[in-house]
Amino acid sequence: MRPALNRKLEAVVWLSGLAAVALADPLSGGLASLCPFDALGGILGLSFCPGCGLGHAVGFLVRGEVVESLRAHPLGIPAFAVLTFHAAQLLRTPNRRAS
Repeated sequence: MRPALNRKLEAVVWLSGLAAVALADPLSGGLASLCPFDALGGILGLSFCPGCGLGHAVGFLVRGEVVESLRAHPLGIPAFAVLTFHAAQLLRTPNRRAS
């Protein structure tokens, strides 16, 4: 694939992931988890996951519930900002042809 297409595809993946998390109800407990810590928790007895609550934090944030977002995960707001900025940069990068 061409580098410009790779950048656009990466931006679409990040924005789709953020949209999926943002549209999910953060109070719902019925969402499927992609967390490997969650999957191995029952097997290995793991109870700590550094990312637990990030999806909920983003869901609360897009609904304007900043305090709940911070309670769900203190890095939810920075993660949302960084991923949104990164995707915007990927989409804004001009197409350059190799000489």
